[in-house]
Amino acid sequence: MSKVEPIKSSGQTRRALTMPVLKQVDEKEFIIKILDKFRLSKAVNVAEGAKKMSPATICTVENREDGKRYTLIVNKVLEGILNEDFPGDGYIGKTIAFTRHPKAAGKSYHTYSVDVFE
Repeated sequence: MSKVEPIKSSGQTRRALTMPVLKQVDEKEFIIKILDKFRLSKAVNVAEGAKKMSPATICTVENREDGKRYTLIVNKVLEGILNEDFPGDGYIGKTIAFTRHPKAAGKSYHTYSVDVFE
């Protein structure tokens, strides 16, 4: 009887093709590490009778609270803050803490508080 050799590792890495969306909640602080550049999503809202929406700006993040990877839907306000402070995709690899605040009366957007870990 021959001895069976174990299969050697091929050196392949695992890459997630789908990830859950990081659900933002008003007045909750999230600490995340941004893992890649902002891009447009492929999915759009196609529900019957729903308002036609443009693709969302998204990126992959690691939630420092649970260590899991998520897709972050990057609100235009948050995108503007990060692009202004980190031009040329300089936000990639940065760890930030952000809090989404409720919409002000008469406004159609959320404001954000953002801190960066150096």
